[in-house]
Amino acid sequence: VMQTMLPTVGPGALENREASSQASSLNSSNLGPASDFYKKMALDCSAQQISVDLFMLNGQYADIATISCISKYSAGCVHYYPSFHAVRNPAMSDKYESDLRRYITRKIGFESVMRIRCTRGVSIHTFHGNFFVRSTDLLSLPNVNPD
Repeated sequence: VMQTMLPTVGPGALENREASSQASSLNSSNLGPASDFYKKMALDCSAQQISVDLFMLNGQYADIATISCISKYSAGCVHYYPSFHAVRNPAMSDKYESDLRRYITRKIGFESVMRIRCTRGVSIHTFHGNFFVRSTDLLSLPNVNPD
């Protein structure tokens, strides 16, 4: 998904949480997702073995805390290019072109699951990464890439 602005229409519509009245106060609510729409969508995608990768090309406010949930729970990646402008910021444009070329030409594995087994007395409490935990020892990975 190529994202250039905050989605403001439809079921996943978001509002700018960085309003000028809130900018001066210390508000930690912006660090978490504003809604669970994108998480639910990611879980639906993951159930169908679909992974969503985001290319954030925003020149202004982007609610990455909310939108990135779709990549986080579907085994995708988020590529963020702050202040992206093809003419005014050629270095960022070159980085985007390089990343997109790598993204299209890399090898990839589809529809994978990972089962974690441990010896007796050892247990796993937390997993870190972009995937969906189906059960206590089973991870769903719609795609696997070398990056």
